[in-house]
Amino acid sequence: MKNQILTTLALAVFFAHTLCVKAEPAKSSFKLCEEKTKAFLKTDYCMDPKIPKTFFTPEFAALWLKACNPPEGEAIYWGCDPILESQDSDPQLLSLGPAETDGENIAVPVVYKHQGAPSYSKVIVFTQLKGRWVIADIITNGVINPSTGEVRTGVSEFKSLQADLGN
Repeated sequence: MKNQILTTLALAVFFAHTLCVKAEPAKSSFKLCEEKTKAFLKTDYCMDPKIPKTFFTPEFAALWLKACNPPEGEAIYWGCDPILESQDSDPQLLSLGPAETDGENIAVPVVYKHQGAPSYSKVIVFTQLKGRWVIADIITNGVINPSTGEVRTGVSEFKSLQADLGN
C-alpha cells in the first residue's frame, strides 16, 4: 500500500512538472527553420495565396492574405514589398541566421541593406503547430520612414495586421 501511494505521488509530481515546464526547441529545429526561411523568401509571398497557407499559422495567413488582396484599384496594405521594403529595387541580403530560441519559438534574423541606407532586419518567428514549424510573426527592426525619419524597431507584422485589418 505504501509503495502504491509513493508511486502515485511520484507520477503526480512528474506529470505536474511536465505540464509546467515548457521545453526549448531541439537544435535540429533551428536548421529546419533557417531552411524554411530561405524557402519562404524565394517564393512569391505576396501574389501566391498558397504561400502564406503553407508557411504561416492560420491566423497570420488570413491577415497576410487580406493585406495582399486589397479592394480593386488599391495598393497592397504595405504599399511595397513587406520583406524587401521597396517597390523598385531589391536590397542586398547581408545575412540569414543563425536561428535563436525565443522561449518555445525559434527566431531567424534576416538582414538586408538598400544601397546608401543603413541595414535593417526582418526576424522570422516560428512556432510549432501540430508538429510543424510555421511562421507566427515577422518582426521588423531598423527600417527608416523616409517621410518622418522614424526608425521602426520591434514592429510585429502580426500585431500590426491584426490591429489594422482584423475584425
